Amino acid sequence: MYHLKIHHTDTLMNTLHFSSASAASVHIFSSLESVALDTLPYLQHGTVGFSGGTTYKTLFSLWAQKKPNCSDASFFPVDERLVPFDDPASNWGAAYRLFLNPVGKSSNKTHAALSAKQYNNLLHSHFSTVPPVFDVIFLGMGSDGHTAGIFPGTPHVVNPAIRVLETTSPVAPIQRISLSMTVLAAAKNLIVVIAGAEKTAAVAGILNNNNVLPIVQVLSQRSNSIVYIERQVYSAGQRNI
Repeated sequence: MYHLKIHHTDTLMNTLHFSSASAASVHIFSSLESVALDTLPYLQHGTVGFSGGTTYKTLFSLWAQKKPNCSDASFFPVDERLVPFDDPASNWGAAYRLFLNPVGKSSNKTHAALSAKQYNNLLHSHFSTVPPVFDVIFLGMGSDGHTAGIFPGTPHVVNPAIRVLETTSPVAPIQRISLSMTVLAAAKNLIVVIAGAEKTAAVAGILNNNNVLPIVQVLSQRSNSIVYIERQVYSAGQRNI
């Protein structure tokens, strides 16, 4: 168990250690507005990977409202649901409508992930390294503890040789595409944002270093990461340890 001292305002918390060589700086937030402000500089340069989900739909709109200069940045999906681009469930469709188009990066629409093979080829054309090393990757976490398109207990989680995965979700849309654990862990900067009361049990797992959770496996492979956790979820997670 990890004991992080809670303050009464949004602030940097004590470091969460997963091993002697792996740590994450934990921020507790009350509003995603503060997360959007904190993370805005990461959107303005280099290669950026976006996760999908409700939390990021909110962040996309908040970021776009702040009109960042993204002319020197290129954006890519971290994971995608195999649905039509205009389907409300499409992660990249949401990123395009809520962020890419409003900030003048509509050309990045072509970075869509349509299959593991297609997306692997696309990454190969944009990155000179194997695995591709993103300047920053934004991750979230589902109530079941999945991150990106990687779900607890799936064989893909422990396969370091695969760069892009085709995965299966226990809930619809079932067919997914995801960057692999190897690519997620290789990013120069990794930022995790967790919000929503339904994630209390999964947050307790993070605080208790439950290695069954894919997000814990990713963080454990990195020397440093940044994790934002909503205040009420963090507090409830502590009580559930």
